Amino acid sequence: MLRPCIFLSLLLGGNASCSWEWAGVYHAHEGGMLTWTFEKKGTAPQYADPGMAVALRSASAATDAGLTAVKSAAETDLNGTLTTVQSGAVLSLNAAYQLQFDADSWISIFKIPVAAESNFAVFAEHFPSEFKNLMPSVMRNDHGESMSASHTAACDSDEHGHDDHDDHAETSTDRIGEVIAGSLLTALPTLVGIVLLVVACNPTSTSFKTALHFSNSLAAGILLAAAVFLFLPEAQHMLAVGKTEPEAAAAWGSTIVAGWLVGAISHLAGDVVKNKCGAEGSGEQKDDVAVTEAENPPAPAKNMMWVLGIPIFCGDFCCNIADGFVLGTAFRACSASFAWKLVGIIIAHELPQEVADVYTLVFKAGMKWWQATLFNFICGCAAVLGAIIAYYSDISYEAEGTVLCLAGGVFLYVSLTELAPSVTSSKQFSSPLVIAVATVFVFIVGAACIGLILLDHEHCSAGGGHGDTHGDTHGDTHGGH
Repeated sequence: MLRPCIFLSLLLGGNASCSWEWAGVYHAHEGGMLTWTFEKKGTAPQYADPGMAVALRSASAATDAGLTAVKSAAETDLNGTLTTVQSGAVLSLNAAYQLQFDADSWISIFKIPVAAESNFAVFAEHFPSEFKNLMPSVMRNDHGESMSASHTAACDSDEHGHDDHDDHAETSTDRIGEVIAGSLLTALPTLVGIVLLVVACNPTSTSFKTALHFSNSLAAGILLAAAVFLFLPEAQHMLAVGKTEPEAAAAWGSTIVAGWLVGAISHLAGDVVKNKCGAEGSGEQKDDVAVTEAENPPAPAKNMMWVLGIPIFCGDFCCNIADGFVLGTAFRACSASFAWKLVGIIIAHELPQEVADVYTLVFKAGMKWWQATLFNFICGCAAVLGAIIAYYSDISYEAEGTVLCLAGGVFLYVSLTELAPSVTSSKQFSSPLVIAVATVFVFIVGAACIGLILLDHEHCSAGGGHGDTHGDTHGDTHGGH
């Protein structure tokens, strides 16, 4: 993706003469001492230069605007008197230095003290990749976790005359392929549902109802755990930046409630549309996710195809585009591992939902199986549209946290309001006690699977998703936690 590289380069200096070659802005989640490393490279290892001029500035935000705001001050610093420091020195913000690398060592190390939830910008005479060899990242926090620049810029002035500008090539690529692939995968349940429904089993059989019951229970556990273990803590972390504790709590709590309301209003809107269209037997129509209680349906009236079909398709389209928006935000702001885990979570909760939708479309709305499959898949692909829009949207760190928080609220609604009623009832089965115990077990398994993700969980970082492969500029997106 050329936008971050070219646009920021023009914005922060274009082809004019610069006192710096590379700039990046970082966000530090926790206070402490950061480690900035420079390594020798090549078959006969040596530093790209014996030293490097650098200016460090405090920034108001880890955004394009935050980086732009301190550019002028950094250039003034670099054109002034530089403080010469040796490897091992502690660098202060709002100062400029001439770093001297340790010629007798394969690595030179400098320290940068930072406050919790602070932002700082680096304006350097060289690209980070010129000094990156064995270490996976040039910047690390005091836990040893990699940090990546949230936003970067390059001065393309020819006066520097360096050939090792791999960062240009790296930052011109992005993860849009992963975004499209991941969002397309979330549409697969629309196809799996029809296979299970039409090919694998009789949808009115007890075995089908039992399987769907347990699928709902598994999905409820996954969604609830995803909300409380991943989305809501991550959103709280992101929404707290730059706020007092009461302000952060208010923003976090109100956004969760808003997410739950989004789910509730969507459900109510669907019911209103169905009633408005004159859907017959609406009292017999169960929630889409609670098909386990459905009886053998009578032959649907011909006019029921679109009366029931249109609300389902519209609701699915909106839900899928919202899923895509969350997914695109995750690929943009979080690590690749976090985003791909989210793909699995979305698939897990979409599968029973899509099976239920197909049941309604085929056996209550009277659609042919291929019609239901085609329209359902088209609606599922709305996730691709939402993901692309979110990935390329230049939104703030706070807005990214808001999206994750809204998603957590919606997941709470689906798991506790939509799915819970169907999974907490076992009286419709011949062995209710056995089914009840098994249902709780399956729910726990679903929640535990998400809980295990916390073993290697990484915090999202503002703007960190644009290029998990971007070398030093956008690598492992801990962002300082």
